[in-house]
Amino acid sequence: MWWKVYFWIILVMSVLGLVFAYGRMQTWSLASWIEIVGSIILLLGLYAYVYKKKILKPSFWNIFFWFLIFSTVFDIMWAFTPIKTVLPLPSWLSSEVITNGVELLLGVAISIPNYYAIYRLSKN
Repeated sequence: MWWKVYFWIILVMSVLGLVFAYGRMQTWSLASWIEIVGSIILLLGLYAYVYKKKILKPSFWNIFFWFLIFSTVFDIMWAFTPIKTVLPLPSWLSSEVITNGVELLLGVAISIPNYYAIYRLSKN
């Protein structure tokens, strides 16, 4: 039951985020497209886990899980270390939605159950 509630909350938050965060942007960078596609795949994985549907192979979910972990660790390092002064990202690869470290950490905290669901999909 908790997983279904979590799924619907994440789905509503994702749709609202798409409308309000990405809807106000004039142009979308490559990073914006990657974020949107990643969010859709994450939602698809959560749906598959919550409703016990077989969507894609466990090998896909394993690769996607490790991509999520790498991306999250990189984003946290980017937000909280001086690495961005040494190695700046090009504008087409930097997020326009997440503007500070607190927003990033809040998003990661909310997504931890989703990451767990993707991990479980990779093991079945």
